[in-house]
Amino acid sequence: MSVQPAIDGFTYLTPLMAEEIAAAASGPTLYLETDYFGGIGGQSAAYFENGQLTWWGAESSEEPPTGTSLADLYEKTANCGKSPINEGLYRLGVVRSGERDEFDQIGLQHFRSLEALGIDYDD
Repeated sequence: MSVQPAIDGFTYLTPLMAEEIAAAASGPTLYLETDYFGGIGGQSAAYFENGQLTWWGAESSEEPPTGTSLADLYEKTANCGKSPINEGLYRLGVVRSGERDEFDQIGLQHFRSLEALGIDYDD
């Protein structure tokens, strides 16, 4: 058995895995991948509906410009368009409200970092 490469923009989602998710999903389903460290990294989302993968998106960022804070990067994403995760959440029916994007609207801001989850790594 050979290992399939991941779908472009994803680390783990292969075409076979997408087929399995689509077959197992009983309703609209969102698959997410995210990997950030210090504001650098990326995110991917895949939306499944009616037994098939109907949309996917991915974005990644390189080194942020000098003097750019994480808050600045978040503000840019919130004001200039939807990230793949927010687009996927929107497709699930989550609606922005005022200053809260789709991610924050359902409480995912509590999971922005491992530290926020109480997971600390000692050097």
